[in-house]
Amino acid sequence: MKSAAFVAFICLAIPAAGQSTGASVSGIVTDASGARIVDATITIAHVLNGRAFTLTTGPEGTYRAVALLPGEYDLTATGTGFTARTRRVTLLVGADASVDFNLEVTAVDLRTTVVAEVPLVEARLTHCRYWSGTFWSWRSSCLAPARLRARPTALR
Repeated sequence: MKSAAFVAFICLAIPAAGQSTGASVSGIVTDASGARIVDATITIAHVLNGRAFTLTTGPEGTYRAVALLPGEYDLTATGTGFTARTRRVTLLVGADASVDFNLEVTAVDLRTTVVAEVPLVEARLTHCRYWSGTFWSWRSSCLAPARLRARPTALR
């Protein structure tokens, strides 16, 4: 009697174990030419409770999220150099939704910022030795007076 009850329990429990209480969503992220976008970021946010998480597309430009609670979700796809796209989807229990994204290239904003700084000159006592003896200088570089006079200047 106990073995019959156990067999009946097992037979009824096995189909129930295969049933899912969650949902899943998957898709492909492409650009305007149809090429798949690798490393695009997919943000999945539950509309009612605000919980969100992010995924990254794989080498095929695909993504997949499983075990999602049923409800409404905002899916946002972004990629470097592409405009962000958001789509709202309602997931039911056991649903496997397919949400594909087609992203457009953003406008290119070229700005060049040039930062030029004058190098600081360190004034320090420098000890230099030349053939004529010892020469003390308050310059950052030591040049013998004869070598300084030999350099061209704007006034000569």
